[in-house]
Amino acid sequence: MEMTAERLGPPVKRFKWSSVAIGGGPLALLLILFTFNSELLIPEQTVQVKPVFYEPVAIVFVSTTSELRDVTFDAEVAAERRASLRAEVDSVVLSVSTEAGANVTAGDALCSVQGVQAGSEEMVLFSPITGVVSSVNGTAGTKLAAGQPCLTVIDPQSYVARGEMTQRQAEVILAGDPALLALGSEEQESKVRVVYPDTDGNPFNLRPFEVEIADQSAVAAGKDTQ
Repeated sequence: MEMTAERLGPPVKRFKWSSVAIGGGPLALLLILFTFNSELLIPEQTVQVKPVFYEPVAIVFVSTTSELRDVTFDAEVAAERRASLRAEVDSVVLSVSTEAGANVTAGDALCSVQGVQAGSEEMVLFSPITGVVSSVNGTAGTKLAAGQPCLTVIDPQSYVARGEMTQRQAEVILAGDPALLALGSEEQESKVRVVYPDTDGNPFNLRPFEVEIADQSAVAAGKDTQ
């Protein structure tokens, strides 16, 4: 009997797609999760939004007493009582301890500045009134020109509506005339507080006027609609 001997070599490995599918499956799944649900791997950072303080705009309907008609004006709402904390020399802000929209009390130290001239000492600026910070003009390192405020504080209980009228309108609209004040979705009856006189006699000048805001809470409602 003849026998034939064969030399057996190492087995030939054949490429199988099933192996790729099995081995690469977890990696593919991870890539899909990362693409469509990246927040699962990298948590989204929460951005802290600082409150923005602003003063709303009002619409004023004035019923004139000398003529049977109403006149409509756009008016800015502004606080009469306000205080700007400033240095009288060119300076740089060292620190600010508050932000726009914050409530402050009279006597609070809100801003620290230092004159730019050599040898200048640090100056701490205190709020002279109790109210709300309406604007902040810089942070540490901000340069301020002489008289430029570091920040401003207003008394939110001292709002008035201010507008302008023509000379002809000023002839028929007087202080005390009834008015209807619209602040956003809120309306309230009011009256013209003052019509300022013309200072230089120019007939084309506009005359500023003010209307009372009896219900100061309506100002906050007016802000909600801006």
